[in-house]
Amino acid sequence: MAKVIGALALLIPQIPARIKEWIYVCFGIMLISAAIAKFNSGYPTTGVLEPIFVFTIMIGSLLYLNKLNKA
Repeated sequence: MAKVIGALALLIPQIPARIKEWIYVCFGIMLISAAIAKFNSGYPTTGVLEPIFVFTIMIGSLLYLNKLNKA
């Protein structure tokens, strides 16, 4: 439920940028912990790399958000 609320909050333009940054932080913690849990559970490499790949896309999105806020 928290993931859905966070994703919806990122899509609403009226949400302040500072709150969106904290939503990105929460998603980042979730994705890193998912990668660690999958690694420790013995998932194949593709299963471990999936959250890391999504994390890199999310970092790009955050950098773009910061670029838009400065403009």
